[in-house]
Amino acid sequence: MTSKAKPLKDEVIKHFYKFVEQKGFTKEKSVEPYFTEFRRNHNNEVQVFEIQWDKYWRPYFVINFGKISPDNNSMLIAGSLQRYRGGSQSNCCG
Repeated sequence: MTSKAKPLKDEVIKHFYKFVEQKGFTKEKSVEPYFTEFRRNHNNEVQVFEIQWDKYWRPYFVINFGKISPDNNSMLIAGSLQRYRGGSQSNCCG
C-alpha cells in the first residue's frame, strides 16, 4: 500500500494490534486488503471486530464489531465506530 493511509496503518499495527492481542484477540488471515479481522472466545461466544480501511486508502478507518453466528459462522454486526458524516477530520478541538 503506497498511500496517505500507510503511516496511520503502521501505527495501528504497532500499538493497537498489541493492545487487542493482550485482551485475548487473535488476528485472522485477511482475504480482503481493506479488512483486518480479530476474534476471541469469551464466555462461550466468539467476539469479533474488524478494521475496515478506506477503499481509496485515505487515512480513515471504521471498526465493525459483533459476534459470530454459531449456525453459519458469519459475523453478526452489533455496531460500528466511525467518524461522523460531515465531521471534522482534524485531531481536536478548535
